[in-house]
Amino acid sequence: MAEFLVQILDFVPEKRPTAAQCLNHPWISAGPKRLTPSISAMENGCANKEEKGEREAVECLAKPMEPQYSGGMVLNPELEHGLNGWTPFGDAKLEHQESENGNKYIVSHGKAHITAIFKTKVGELPVGWVMARQGCWSMLKGDIIIDASSPVELFFQVHKIFHFLILQDSISLQSVTQEEWDSHQDQSIEKRQVKFQVVDSQGLPFENAKISVKQIQQTFPFGNAVSKFILENKAYQELFLSGFKYSVFDNEMKWYSTEKGSGKVNYSESDTMLEFAKENNILVRGHNTLWDDPRYQPSWVKRLPRKDLPLAAKKRMKSIMKQYSGQVFHSDVINENLHFSYYEERMGRNASTTFLQMAHQIDQKAIPFLNNYSTLKPTPAMYLEKIKLIREQGYHGPLGIGLESHFDTPNLPYVRASLDMLASTKLPIWITELDALYLTQLIKEFHTHPAIHDIIMWGSMSTKGCWKMCFTDKNFSNLPTGNALDNIMKVWRHEGFASTTDAYGYFNTSLFHGDYEVEIRHTTTNYSKIRQFGMEPSEKIQEAHFKFHE
Repeated sequence: MAEFLVQILDFVPEKRPTAAQCLNHPWISAGPKRLTPSISAMENGCANKEEKGEREAVECLAKPMEPQYSGGMVLNPELEHGLNGWTPFGDAKLEHQESENGNKYIVSHGKAHITAIFKTKVGELPVGWVMARQGCWSMLKGDIIIDASSPVELFFQVHKIFHFLILQDSISLQSVTQEEWDSHQDQSIEKRQVKFQVVDSQGLPFENAKISVKQIQQTFPFGNAVSKFILENKAYQELFLSGFKYSVFDNEMKWYSTEKGSGKVNYSESDTMLEFAKENNILVRGHNTLWDDPRYQPSWVKRLPRKDLPLAAKKRMKSIMKQYSGQVFHSDVINENLHFSYYEERMGRNASTTFLQMAHQIDQKAIPFLNNYSTLKPTPAMYLEKIKLIREQGYHGPLGIGLESHFDTPNLPYVRASLDMLASTKLPIWITELDALYLTQLIKEFHTHPAIHDIIMWGSMSTKGCWKMCFTDKNFSNLPTGNALDNIMKVWRHEGFASTTDAYGYFNTSLFHGDYEVEIRHTTTNYSKIRQFGMEPSEKIQEAHFKFHE
């Protein structure tokens, strides 16, 4: 883990971009390791502060924090020994300065959007990004796996068309083994301690009472996408209903499916699918209302004169939001607006904000979501900037962060660092369209991160098969991906167990969050009692008391 504090003192606009200016630090030779860099830099004028493992809100720091791990592998992390260990890279200029309160730091004369990069013999690997601003310190934090035995260099690169002074301080780098990484994940799995007590009719402890515990349902939501094919295939229905309580429709709610011609609105397919979901107690995300990608507009919308698009888009917004008001718990109001700007280019820079306001006014039960891909692989700072812009433009209602999560080979340490960064918003984060080659590793990482509220896979079936990630073959027999998912679900689900109370009538254990059925039985008295209870997230020990009436 590397951390690095950055502050901008002043800047002057240039007429045109110039070459990137960087700060360079040489590292010791190292074999393949998981390096978790934590670098404090200015992020939207504030720092993402972490203490004792608790994620706190983004806050502005007047002074830099102490480097984690006392700098770890970094030589001279607090710059108490001048520029020892630090050299300029490229055309950057480097100075060592001291503030009035005695804090020592590096001054690098450079430009703005800051990237921390590891340079190895196999190439340059970005660790993390941050938007630094004038006036206070903020944190750039990142994680990465380096599969190379060679000297490694860390340098900081900026990518804007401005010149300013960048201050760096409290730099740390720590290697983490795979065993330590896995241990942290295991400790993060959402469990809660529970204390069972059994007493007799006089309130005295009941020793050797048998306690049987069976999990009825997990609290952590797992879901999967479905297509209209589920309506006509019983095997598909049975497969889906056996494993999921949350869903999203593949295409059936999208504009090009519900209005194939101007004014020819038809919700019959999505209505029928929603009715099926209700009958089976499946909660549905609304996906999607509008799509900022020009490729996925209805063909008739693409032909509209620019002046007619605002009316058509607003009619679409009102139509589908009213149609499913109170029936979906999320709504992907504007899809993929980090990567595309179809509506912004034609309706103005605040188009997304306008749509979010409209959606929330029509359906105040559904949380409006932004939903974007490639937000965990490149910089999550783009997402933070988009959210900041939406707030500045006047939308202050509820908002959710959707992460599509289409992965090939994920860099899990960087994924965790990105989630930490997005978690600083305190907004609900959902994995909305997960498909990946390394499914087990990603689900475990997502499930154990405290900011992730839910995981929905993108593994719907159709008459043609599936898109990328198939859990079963066409006969609904498990493929390796399906086996992997089943194994994950088994690990995080109590299949049922039994134990006995001690001499004081107690039995202590820890359980995953969820709903349980408990049976208390005593063979001597031939008495039994069954009770259901829920394990909600809490640091407090949950107590369950049972009293036998002889």
